[in-house]
Amino acid sequence: MAADHYIRDVKGFKHSFKLAGETSVKNKKIVLIGVELDYSATGFGYIQKGELIDDNLSVFNVSSFKEKPNYQTASKYVKSGQYLWNCGYFVGSIAVFEREMEQYSKKLFINYQTLKNNHNESYLNFENISIDYALIEKVKGLLIVLA
Repeated sequence: MAADHYIRDVKGFKHSFKLAGETSVKNKKIVLIGVELDYSATGFGYIQKGELIDDNLSVFNVSSFKEKPNYQTASKYVKSGQYLWNCGYFVGSIAVFEREMEQYSKKLFINYQTLKNNHNESYLNFENISIDYALIEKVKGLLIVLA
């Protein structure tokens, strides 16, 4: 969990993760948790919602990522109603993450396999890159639920 997140509604927060987990299992995809916008922030990444795939649960396809836009662009995103803030929570089974890493981020997958095989001393030699850039922004077919 991110150190700078303040969670007012703990019960709702837990529900978001439960929904994301169930959605991931059902669809065999990585599911992101997005925060509804309430102002034009320039320090956050934005996720554009795609097609609504479950009206009852408010689950959407992910259309695109927009990293830290300028104020004017962020204001357009807020007004459009089509964006959520990327809070950096990615939910999926180990099998789903392994499949997506193998397909979209070979280097990350190799590093993961190295660690999985108890070569922990190798960790310090890995490239310092966030999972957002190394994998999530490359995966096709991501889903998103509301926080």
